[in-house]
Parts: sequence; structure tokens; C-alpha cells
Amino acid sequence: MLPIATGFANHVIPRGNYVTRPMSREGAAGDTEFNPDPEFTMHTHCLATIRTTKLDLARWIATGIGKCRNPSTSLCLARYAAAQLESAALIPVTSRQKSDRPESISLLRRELRRARRPDGSECVRILARVSQAMITVMAGTQPNDATLIQLIRHEAAASRPIRALCRG
Repeated sequence: MLPIATGFANHVIPRGNYVTRPMSREGAAGDTEFNPDPEFTMHTHCLATIRTTKLDLARWIATGIGKCRNPSTSLCLARYAAAQLESAALIPVTSRQKSDRPESISLLRRELRRARRPDGSECVRILARVSQAMITVMAGTQPNDATLIQLIRHEAAASRPIRALCRG
């Protein structure tokens, strides 16, 4: 039997445990209905929005990368799309995350609604704005969460080349 070489043999993906948050009990002592903590619900909606945004960004870049005529820009965009998929894999999907809920509408879709027929340079600016919006949303929910801090650092590092493309 031959070993399968994947290239990710030494790569460890840390996983945050978002499912086992404290639950608040409401109702009488015999009531078995549990409702999630409001902070946990807000955290879950934030993660759903960020995960949806990251997947939409990767899909949007993959769809439009063939229109890019500059090979170095194409490579930069491909790396950014790969980074988005990698960090989206860090966010586990819980049963509460529904894609049809308004809370989980991606930040990219919101930004594209505001933009009018984006051309090549405007698309890169949209990516930079969406990246900054994701960092802002993640920093605003639970600043002490280790996984969110890791996601913020990952997004900041991944978006540096995109911001450089915006400047020049």
C-alpha cells in the first residue's frame, strides 16, 4: 500500500469549539426547553456571516480571475481566494447557521449591491473593503476569543497584497 501524499501532512488546523457554549435555562424547574445564551447567538450569527462571506469571496474570485490580464494580479487573487477557503475551513458549521437567514448574508453581497457595475480596479477595492469589514465584524463580537483573534490575524495577513494592489 502506497502512502497518499497530500502536501498537508504537517499542517494542523486548530479548531474552536463554538458548539459547547453555556446555555441559559428559562422556564420552570421541570421545563426541558433550553435557549442559547444571547451572546452565543450573536457569536454564531457573526461566524455564519464571516463563513458565508469567505466562501462567496473565493467563488467570486474564481469566477472572475480569467478576466484578469495581469499574471501577477491573477496570482495574488488566487492566493487570496485560497486563503479565504483555508480560513473558512476553520469555522465549523453549526445547526443554527442557516444560509437563508438575513443574518448570514455575506458582506460581499452587501458590498456588491452598493457598487455599480464594478470594473477591474473597482473589484480589487471591493475585496479590500470586504476584508476590512470582516475584520471589523470579527473584532466587534468577542475580542477575547482565541479563534477569532487567529481569524483576524489570518485575514489581515491574507489581505495585505490586496491592499497593496489598491494603492498601486
